[in-house]
Amino acid sequence: MKKKRVFWIIMILIILILGARIALKKDDWICDNGEWIKYGEPLSQKPSGYCVDGEINNFKECVAAGNPIMESYPRQCIAKNQTYTEIIENFCTEIPEVCATIYEPVCGYPLEETFSNSCFACQNPEIVYWINGKCP
Repeated sequence: MKKKRVFWIIMILIILILGARIALKKDDWICDNGEWIKYGEPLSQKPSGYCVDGEINNFKECVAAGNPIMESYPRQCIAKNQTYTEIIENFCTEIPEVCATIYEPVCGYPLEETFSNSCFACQNPEIVYWINGKCP
């Protein structure tokens, strides 16, 4: 009788330990020091956006953290009562006649349209400036 009781106690403990391991196992991507780190075996692909794991220091980090964006010129993002303004450096100063077919996507503003590269963005007369990467 004692052996049966000990056996069942050990079995219950094993089941509880296995259940806790399964319940606590986290398979996900974690933001560490500004980079996505694989934790366990996540089913999803590595996130494509910026990762922000703490302090927000600029416009891109503010947007990556999911904060609201004001559609002003230049755009602004607000996080924790702090406003971050987008730095615009890439103005379309001349309209090119021919563009290379290199794929380096940019987001053209004010249309917020993704172009295959900055040359194609600047061929559109409505585009004033562009930023690297696809439009959000």
